Order: sequence, then C-alpha cells, then structure tokens
Amino acid sequence: MTFLKSPFEKEFRSILSKTQKEVVFSSPYINYGGVSILFDSISNINDKSINILTNLSAQNIIDNVT
Repeated sequence: MTFLKSPFEKEFRSILSKTQKEVVFSSPYINYGGVSILFDSISNINDKSINILTNLSAQNIIDNVT
C-alpha cells in the first residue's frame, strides 16, 4: 500500500504502470479525469483486477463531485 501527498499525478502514474495483478483504489470522490488517469496508466489493463471504492450518493452525483 502506498499513500501519496498532493500533487501526486506523476508518482501515481508511475506506481500504476507497475501494476501486476490488482489495483484497489479508494477515494470518496472520483471523476472522469481521475478514472482516465487510472486506466491510461495501467498497461495490459484487461489482465488486471481493478476495484474502485467511492461514494456514489445521489447528492455527490448532483453536486458533480463523483
């Protein structure tokens, strides 16, 4: 497990590029840009297990934070 401090995109992409089997991503809010970075950074993504834990409440969707 790795904890990253902001700004972290470069380090995040580097860690994701080394994924061998599985990614578990937990964030209370995730948007299209975050998902794009996640999926663009993982090579051979079809061979990996990707799990995303987030808050998909109706209010978060209405507020455009998820």
